[in-house]
Amino acid sequence: MTVNPRTLGGRTVTPLVAMLVAAVVALASVGCQASPTPQATEPPQSPADTTAAASSPVVVPDHLVLSREAYHLMEEAGDRAWPGWGEAVPPVVVILGDRHHVLGTPPTDGDWEQVAPGEWVGPPIEGVGPGVQMADRTPFAAMPAVEELQQLIDQVVGIGRITLDPPRYLRFVVHEAFHAFQIAALDGELPDFGLTGDERELLPELAEAEIATGVALEALVLADGLRAETDGDAVTAAREFLDLRAERRTMMSEDAIALERALEWTEGLARYADIALTEAAAEGYDPTLGFAALATYPPRGAAAEEHLDWLNDLSEVPGTVRDRYYEVGAGEARLLDRLMPGWHSRALPDAEALESLLAEAVEGAEAGLAPTLRALEARIISVAGTRLEVAVADRPAFWSSGLAGVETLAPLEGVLFAFPEPMDVAFTNRGMAFALDVTFFDSQGTYVDAVVMPACPDEPCDAFRAGGAFRYALEVPSGSASAFSPGDRLDPGEDGDAG
Repeated sequence: MTVNPRTLGGRTVTPLVAMLVAAVVALASVGCQASPTPQATEPPQSPADTTAAASSPVVVPDHLVLSREAYHLMEEAGDRAWPGWGEAVPPVVVILGDRHHVLGTPPTDGDWEQVAPGEWVGPPIEGVGPGVQMADRTPFAAMPAVEELQQLIDQVVGIGRITLDPPRYLRFVVHEAFHAFQIAALDGELPDFGLTGDERELLPELAEAEIATGVALEALVLADGLRAETDGDAVTAAREFLDLRAERRTMMSEDAIALERALEWTEGLARYADIALTEAAAEGYDPTLGFAALATYPPRGAAAEEHLDWLNDLSEVPGTVRDRYYEVGAGEARLLDRLMPGWHSRALPDAEALESLLAEAVEGAEAGLAPTLRALEARIISVAGTRLEVAVADRPAFWSSGLAGVETLAPLEGVLFAFPEPMDVAFTNRGMAFALDVTFFDSQGTYVDAVVMPACPDEPCDAFRAGGAFRYALEVPSGSASAFSPGDRLDPGEDGDAG
């Protein structure tokens, strides 16, 4: 990741060029294949239009072709890689000598000329260089020419060590754009997890032999968890990872521990997003015509398997010890996909450490909690004097999936859907393995209505509505609790105490 120091609100960061190259080095493995006859051509109409034929192709710089493809990929498949990414793709500013070509909405006011739908050209934004930048409180990814970026890489790692081919350049755009997405979601401040020191001074501690060997062993265990055939084996691997990490950190300073968490969150999530987006591109996605002339995406599963290879031997990851945390963080995130569906909003924008989420997922699994419920807060509520321990569904990602596929709520007694304002929407029993009693309450906790939703494991299923607007919907297995009726009141226990 490359960051303009203004972006992080004063936090000490690695110099611009070093971080820029670190991001490229971390993506040094091939994520898509070059075309046998590359041609840097694009049709004159909007480059995102993958269906229109070009009558008179014009030559455009390769890095503009690749940046257009990266932007198109994020728009079309971003939500499959990270919830909300495709709907909030940050601007990508392509540096073209004496002008800037913007994909998306320009990040700053200026003399911009629209040249195609979603594309603008104007004079250079003052002070903007390669990497993640900020203008008028808008984060964006700024992309230099391939040759310029190659020169920066050669200066740091030596000539001929890494060749910036089209696949690597495209993945660099995606990586940096995800960082801009992270920064936008957190209004400009990335989490530091208590880090107070200078990253450059702390990296030697992470490079010490005992620490590096410990991290490499943890990576192997993560790979075992990702390859596990059963959820039980995946949980066992996650527990071993956490135990090994806790033991290793008895030898480390608090600042070095905070740096590990920060690197895994910032860079690991971007690496996870790069893998997930590459996988999404392999199925049901049409690239831009310009990109199709330069390269192709790998088959589904190739990017994920490549990541496992890095976890199996962190010493082979190009770059410095810093770059190894890209892979470890991505490994934690991928294991969370299996053990805690819906974890994404806890990581962003809630900014919780990946290892903390993984520990919570393991605890939930060991308590017998269904994977779908592990990302939700457990809380004691009260209805008409009856106390219930429930999972609180206050996140949109859970509202759409609900309890579909869940076999049991145990050890919890129910799920409380909590909305930010009164709603008048239907509930469905699609995918439900057992019947539910659903009681609706308004913002004051006053009873509104109640319905019974029978099990419906197979389509077609029904929709159920309350008799009025509601803010809370309490779902419990039918017959498992006292029936609630008009006059009963809900205490949602929002402060952790049931009234």
